[in-house]
Amino acid sequence: MKRTNYLLLSLGLLLLPFMLDAQRAPQKSWKKLKREAAEFEKLGDNSRAALYYESAYTQKSSKPELLYMAGVCYLKVRDYANAVKCLADVKDKNNEKNYDKPGYQYALALKQTGQYQAAKDAFNEFLKVYKGSDQAEMQAKITTEIQGCNFALKAQEYTNPNISLNHLALNINTEKTEFAPIPFSNNVLYFSSSISGVSKIYRSQKTGEDSWSSRQVPTLFAGKMEKPHYGNGSFSADGKRFYFTECDFVKAGELQCMIYIMSQNEDGSWANPQALADYINAPESNTTHPFVITKEDKEILYFASDREGGKGGLDLWYASRDLKDKEAKFSLPKNLGPNINTAGDEITPFYHFPSQTLYFSTNGRISAGGFDIFKSKGEMLKWEVAQNVGFPLNSAADDLYFIINEAHKGGYLVSNRTFDPHKVTTTNDDIFHFGQEGSRFFLSGKIMGEGKEGPLEDVNIKLFEVIDGNEELISDKMLAVGEYKFDLKTKKEYLFEISAEGYPKLLKTLSTEDTQPNEKKQRNFVLPKAKVAAVPEITPEAPQIEARFIVVPEEFSDRDMAYLLPDEVPLNESTGEPYAEDSEVYDLFIKAQEVAKLSMTGEVYWQDEVLVPYMSETTANTEPEETPEEAGIFELYAPTPEAEEGVAYQIQVAAVRKYRAYRFEELQEGPLLDYRLGFEPIDGGITRVMILPLESNADGSEGFKTKSEALNVLSYILDHSRFKTAFVGRYENGERVGEGFRGLDEDAGLIDKN
Repeated sequence: MKRTNYLLLSLGLLLLPFMLDAQRAPQKSWKKLKREAAEFEKLGDNSRAALYYESAYTQKSSKPELLYMAGVCYLKVRDYANAVKCLADVKDKNNEKNYDKPGYQYALALKQTGQYQAAKDAFNEFLKVYKGSDQAEMQAKITTEIQGCNFALKAQEYTNPNISLNHLALNINTEKTEFAPIPFSNNVLYFSSSISGVSKIYRSQKTGEDSWSSRQVPTLFAGKMEKPHYGNGSFSADGKRFYFTECDFVKAGELQCMIYIMSQNEDGSWANPQALADYINAPESNTTHPFVITKEDKEILYFASDREGGKGGLDLWYASRDLKDKEAKFSLPKNLGPNINTAGDEITPFYHFPSQTLYFSTNGRISAGGFDIFKSKGEMLKWEVAQNVGFPLNSAADDLYFIINEAHKGGYLVSNRTFDPHKVTTTNDDIFHFGQEGSRFFLSGKIMGEGKEGPLEDVNIKLFEVIDGNEELISDKMLAVGEYKFDLKTKKEYLFEISAEGYPKLLKTLSTEDTQPNEKKQRNFVLPKAKVAAVPEITPEAPQIEARFIVVPEEFSDRDMAYLLPDEVPLNESTGEPYAEDSEVYDLFIKAQEVAKLSMTGEVYWQDEVLVPYMSETTANTEPEETPEEAGIFELYAPTPEAEEGVAYQIQVAAVRKYRAYRFEELQEGPLLDYRLGFEPIDGGITRVMILPLESNADGSEGFKTKSEALNVLSYILDHSRFKTAFVGRYENGERVGEGFRGLDEDAGLIDKN
């Protein structure tokens, strides 16, 4: 689909399918139907063109290229089901004249109907036979698409059960396209629609649980528009300025869009729209999808544009202006950079100020459909790696115009997905409301010492989320004054570890299973006084055994005498308790578990002082079974220079009090089989779980030598696993330097430190 079609899509101007089927098509010769289909296609009426091409084929089945042309036109109007039907018979003609990659387009249509496994098979089949000069480019595209299929096949795992989705009532949604919702006050919604044949902004008011008033064109727009199509706008924080898009066709089928501003006069009336300066609306470019926020004394405008200097397609940009200046004089636009923009298209930005998060849609990343909604924390030029927001906000279709509004109890998005019984076709976009059931719990309180008034000073508080008995560190704060605040999730188990000088460590659990939506509670923690330890009796020291032989006894030093590694940490004979997590024995036991996982029997033995897995002769001599080709790690970031000697990057996926291998099995599947888990014990008995390349580097360092490879793997982990807070750490001569980062700019640090 060409970029103009993406602009048409975002303005609701893609023509709906002509309401006939092939059996009722005009009774004309196949040649005349073909000629008329070509004319319709040239005019941009792809729905009617598809119908005429398909009808011509029914008369002349010896011309399968007619079926191919019908399938391509159906795909352009996002009639995925009919595209699959037409392209299925020509999908193998990838290297024939008059066909442009029909197998690839067939696979795309399958994916957007939600047939993910069939789509994966079709993508791989296309790659096996395609001989075109752009094979490398197609390999990269298909890698992304297959990863999207893999992502979608795990839909249940990625579905947020707290989010409900509802199709808005008929007074808003129609058989045409509705898009660009703008929540305004508690029960008023502005939105755009093509119901009149051109795109306009309308207003509706909620009148009941599922009902809205009839749409109306707001008086502030009446008779003031320069161009026939206008839509997708954003009000300033004070409601006195409105930024929006006006578009017109400058050539046959070629759309050009610009951003305009309307300002409210002192008497409450609205001035006529004014186009922003030509350094915002760059000549011979498209500038659209404005979203504006206020920060301190600045107004920041985010927008989409295909102007020169971008990463490819439509990119997201920003410009700012001083609010003291009464005129809309913005700074020169700046590209949001590679953490946001790709070689594809990025559109419909929305910035959620409370969480410092940018939401946008893109077709240039791993997606379940065409355009998926992504999010990234940051602002202006500092952003973290963008993450797919998952299901049910995303679907097999196109999902865009995401916006949050607390007054509307959730937010809105736009999608062409089917939604029985209200929406049965994918050829038009509708507006959906999403509600998020109370999934947040706010906890605050003081940390005090026994017998001491007021909060303690210099307190360390660690917060762990307990998942299936596994305690994963999600926050580690050093408080100058012992007062804390946490934004927690409902229906979760947590563990607090609190320490201060002069007091023993305090461990306290907390369950949010029975908390109410958005409930706020206070809980104070009191650290007990340190107890005076009794003087231990002096007993003769027992012979010392090396820590490694406590884990695996020394006598197990032959393949014929392997040792079955137990599931539990060895007992300390002097205490009768398992070795502590900060002990050398515990650390060695964790490493031994990783070796044992390589054995089908879980057995290990010493070989030349190295612990190795037991492999039976059958296992050792068995050739691995052939498996279907899987997509590797998508290279979202272009190669960066290799780090200097002794410097490497490691990906931290978790920090745990006790490592349990089964919790990390998903990090040893698919493309991640090319990497290994690493472990780094730190203070407090906590172990960092890391992702590393299989081999050490030539300079002896452990980790990725280029930042780009680390970020590409990180992006895959964030989208394909439950480890949504993973990040990259920099290591110099084996020591962690800095707090870590999730983008190309190391100095930006972790915007979301939890």
